[in-house]
Amino acid sequence: MPNNENKLSTKDNFLPEGDKELFDSVFVNFPDMIHSVNDDGVICYANHKAFEVLGYRDDELIGMSVFDIYSNDIAPLVRKGFKQLKKDGSKNVRSKLKSKTGEIIDVEIRSASMYNSKNEFVRTYSIIRDLRELNTLKAQVKHSSKLASIGEFASGIMHDIKNPLSIITLNIDMVAMLLKKSRYDDVLPILDKLRNGADKIDKLCNRTTSFVRNEVESPLEFDLFTIIDETIFMVESKIIKSGATIINNIEEGKFIVECRPNQIEQVFMNLIGNACDEFVDKELDKKDITILAKDEGDYVALTISDTGSGIPEENQKLIFESFFTTKDKDKGTGLGLSVTNNIVREHGGQIDINSKLGFGAEFIIKLPKIFKTIK
Repeated sequence: MPNNENKLSTKDNFLPEGDKELFDSVFVNFPDMIHSVNDDGVICYANHKAFEVLGYRDDELIGMSVFDIYSNDIAPLVRKGFKQLKKDGSKNVRSKLKSKTGEIIDVEIRSASMYNSKNEFVRTYSIIRDLRELNTLKAQVKHSSKLASIGEFASGIMHDIKNPLSIITLNIDMVAMLLKKSRYDDVLPILDKLRNGADKIDKLCNRTTSFVRNEVESPLEFDLFTIIDETIFMVESKIIKSGATIINNIEEGKFIVECRPNQIEQVFMNLIGNACDEFVDKELDKKDITILAKDEGDYVALTISDTGSGIPEENQKLIFESFFTTKDKDKGTGLGLSVTNNIVREHGGQIDINSKLGFGAEFIIKLPKIFKTIK
């Protein structure tokens, strides 16, 4: 049983005279939702923000079972969590509330249990933060990072389009010449080249469009080999420009994860792109980027390593923070690795870095085989 630090207090014995109105005002007008739940799971107090967000009148919400304001799909977890809260004394969780209209609201909840002088549970107090606005901002930052990546690769994409376009133009001229000379048998192989060039342009345009779209994808089962292969295709020009060699040791069909493929592709684009940046204008014996994966039970651990100059230890502690960058102002936003970290965590995974100056860097991304959002 928790100690007496969480004993139930009243305004009469812990507030100086004259501060009771201030106390009431703080609770009632607090910018986050606050509610209190008794031993039977009944809401016995709620502030203005709770009424506003959930859409209930005070006479509707007070006296309602707390389990009725949560999303139906997590009701068993809420009941289990309430029992644990009464026993442990405090709990911080991410969850989903359900408004009167049925809208599902992502929230962060910090709860504490209150006990009387006999250490008997009396009620909980919870501060609940509505995460919808924060989620919108995070999505905007993520999309901004994606657009920054597209902008960075724009010249390369144009180069990738111009190459097959040149081939198409040249071969169209050859077809015209052969037809004039009635050399019909020589035309078919050239038509194959035309088709391959057109297919490459079509694929590049489709992948770029899909990548830029700011859509919420549903988790799908995907082969990591396919995602890496598509990523390499998207950053091919940057790889060539940097002089890097990609060593892809992932076996096709061996590592299947449930993920949002465009988001995970953005993770790999950021990491491979950063490794390429490390090689530009540098004289190195090797410019290798090695990609490998291994099975770790419920997770797949994918490693992207390079033979660059490494990352200083003091920067390794800051590298996933928003707007931190060691690149020139016109070459980096400082959002790439921050967004990368957030995407991996939102998938229920984690990302770690190992690096030593003079010996390159490696990023280890652990993704669950079954999609699960961060708790």
